[in-house]
Amino acid sequence: MRNVSNTLFKLITKYYLGLQQAGTDCRIVVPGLTKRIADDLHQLLIDGGYPSFLVIPSKGDLKPSEMDRRVVAAGLTSLRHGSMIIVTYPGEIPNLQDSLIGAGGAIRSFAFSDEWPWVPTANNAFRFEGPFLDTLISEWTNDKLVGELLKQLITDGLLKQTGPCVSRAELFLNSILDEFDFSRTPSSSILLDFIFFCGLPCPAHSSSPLKDIKRYIDNATLLAIDVDSRHEQSNVRPELLERIDEIFSKEEVKLIEIKSFIQEFFDGVNTQDVGLPSGMLSLRHCWAGSVERWRCLDIGTLSSIYNVQLVKPKTILEVKIASQRGIVSLDGTKGVLNSLHELFLNINIKGLEPLEVDKSKLKILCRAKSIFENIVSEVDSEYSVPIDKWALPETIFNLPLRVLIEKDDGKILIEKKVNLFVIDDARPFFAVTQN
Repeated sequence: MRNVSNTLFKLITKYYLGLQQAGTDCRIVVPGLTKRIADDLHQLLIDGGYPSFLVIPSKGDLKPSEMDRRVVAAGLTSLRHGSMIIVTYPGEIPNLQDSLIGAGGAIRSFAFSDEWPWVPTANNAFRFEGPFLDTLISEWTNDKLVGELLKQLITDGLLKQTGPCVSRAELFLNSILDEFDFSRTPSSSILLDFIFFCGLPCPAHSSSPLKDIKRYIDNATLLAIDVDSRHEQSNVRPELLERIDEIFSKEEVKLIEIKSFIQEFFDGVNTQDVGLPSGMLSLRHCWAGSVERWRCLDIGTLSSIYNVQLVKPKTILEVKIASQRGIVSLDGTKGVLNSLHELFLNINIKGLEPLEVDKSKLKILCRAKSIFENIVSEVDSEYSVPIDKWALPETIFNLPLRVLIEKDDGKILIEKKVNLFVIDDARPFFAVTQN
């Protein structure tokens, strides 16, 4: 795959043609970032009929070629007229002569610096977190939500993790972004496939859609750093194997599966990329292309083995009264109604801990009486619950309702309160004020 060079080709040619159509010469330099990206990008531009020149080192095996439009930096001094696109090998930007840059020189502007994407560019046409990733990811998936999750994973996770790495361009641009083969991946599972390709730990409960990327990044980083630290100690393997026997003693099938993979996982921990600091990419050599090993030793399983306390999701419970028979407060939790006809509670649950799915209940209580119960079967759920008159006391005025999520052990995970005031012939008036 040539994901990076193909994306840059699209952005450069769009920029170039835009200036050409405006009647302006386009003289721009594009750092190649890595040798492979520079070669690929230059070839794409030549094949597309664009005036591209590749700047190569003055000393090396690769020689200048008029036919292939390869030049050394000093050779650019003779190229002073017309539009041109100059792609450079890594490290060649400082060798460009000052006389080439500016109104009178061959080069009028830079697409970005050779520290891109870790150092942002002032040229909005080539912003990494904008046009570049938008163009790149649009080739991978048409799903906007999945695209945003991929973008967040790349910018907040991979880009930051690789920043201090000595060979960051080779690792991040060549090995990860450039080589991911999206054509072999169904769009529905591309996020998980990309995570596996990068060598990141498998999310817990990977059968459920991954929506909280920030928490995933935090947990993957936390886990990987702890695993790295533990394996710096002597005799760590026997201790971990003993812990595995203890933790999974009652899950025979799971225990056998873990033991079939764990030694190869240990070997991978000791294989690190040179200069890469400990972080979410530290475990990238632990899977050896085995999806089965990756799924078996997911974040949840590894956190149990290494006794790592992961960041838990913050469950959100939103409750709003829905009725056309009176007045409802702005936050939807209080209502003054003249009838219970067509009264609903709209309930939104977000971020339920995956371990609690299918074990927790959504309950609505009127004082001590339960008027609605339902097993929560998704991490994120929406309900529109009719509050039928038969389920409520015969004579009511102030009706407090409790909406809660109850865990299987009877403990309340989260609770919200709703108040209904019903007016009738006995109480025909009710004063409503606004603060």
